[in-house]
Amino acid sequence: MFEYIQKLFGSKKTSTTKKQISTTLNLSDSPIQLIVGLGNPGSRYHQTRHNAGFMVLDAFAKQHNLRYGKGFKSDETILKDIYLIKPQTYMNLSGQAVKEYAKVFNLQANNILVVHDDLDLPLGRIRLKTGGSAAGQKGVKDTEQYMGSGFHRLKIGIGRPNDDTAIPDWVLGKLNNGEKQLMDEVIAVSIEAIETLLQEDIQKAMSLYNGTDLRS
Repeated sequence: MFEYIQKLFGSKKTSTTKKQISTTLNLSDSPIQLIVGLGNPGSRYHQTRHNAGFMVLDAFAKQHNLRYGKGFKSDETILKDIYLIKPQTYMNLSGQAVKEYAKVFNLQANNILVVHDDLDLPLGRIRLKTGGSAAGQKGVKDTEQYMGSGFHRLKIGIGRPNDDTAIPDWVLGKLNNGEKQLMDEVIAVSIEAIETLLQEDIQKAMSLYNGTDLRS
């Protein structure tokens, strides 16, 4: 399998060694084998609202001392047997990377968690769910094209503009200082929610975190 993955993903060494794999979580019974953070690559999109999925995955990787390498159309790292990927296809084609990992590792939708921004949740809120509508989130919609709608989702609220700012400008706009401080709190809770999902199950994580509201 490893040789096949090398051929598929290229000859570069994977970023993850046994020394980098966290041993602090009990993941032996977790059905989740792929965590996908959605966003757009490049400095232009760094710290933009649409990159909330990237932000959460980066913080999760940092907390578990993981480093990214290059995977299939993605930056990837691994926590024990769970791949964490940030598709580098730009948001609207995120499903291309998800599809390839699903193919290589024979994953079903219920083995996948997608972390993404959500306009209909205010900043300060998160929500875990399984399936449901993409609600205009094009990275989720593209993933549904390949995997169906049954994958798990962690939605990170970014809210809607309270003025006449166009939605594309809003989601691709950078967080201001106050928003960034609140987002940092959201990211910390999101990491806890992911860890609960991995060690327990989606229902337990939903019951603990879907009521979270970090707004003052």
